[in-house]
Amino acid sequence: MKSLEVLMIASLKNLILRYRESSNMDDRTVRVVDFKNEEVLVEVKGSPLFIETETKTLLTEIEGTLQRIVVRPNSDEFQGLVWLKVLSIEPGIIRAPRAAAPGTTVSMVLGDIRNVGSVCDLSSTGLRIRSLSPFEVGDELQCAMELPLGLVEFTARVARSIEYPMSESDIGVEIVQMSGINRARYDHYLESLLRRSRSVA
Repeated sequence: MKSLEVLMIASLKNLILRYRESSNMDDRTVRVVDFKNEEVLVEVKGSPLFIETETKTLLTEIEGTLQRIVVRPNSDEFQGLVWLKVLSIEPGIIRAPRAAAPGTTVSMVLGDIRNVGSVCDLSSTGLRIRSLSPFEVGDELQCAMELPLGLVEFTARVARSIEYPMSESDIGVEIVQMSGINRARYDHYLESLLRRSRSVA
């Protein structure tokens, strides 16, 4: 394996990796807890089906780029842990620039469910939100944010959802509809956050 990919393995530690069973359309997650050479030790949540497949493609995001990581189980699962041999790491989609948004909140409505979440970061295409209420991948939310230039309303689809026991959920949403003055206010706020992060760097 290329030395760059070996360095990439080290940067995976503590990241959440996603994968999808061919027989199940729901995303599953594993967490990298250790690594050595070309192997990673992952914590498997829920089903042990992960090790029944010879190879598996995992997805994670590093420095704004979605990485596809092809692995092969190198050991039997033991107490929820399994060593995986990394066969390849391939860069995927480059994400739009994102900015941290401390103190920003967003209200989300899905049917009778109403919730206010904390925005972790945002980009021109979506947001990462900490939410007390769990949402499922594919849910379409009516969202509203009170920004410095005024109220911004938009529709977003849940693209990723990770539930933590006894804690908040981490959800990623994709903006599917935001028009007119809403887009102008949102883009202005995003650009101000990006300028701030660049000046600090």
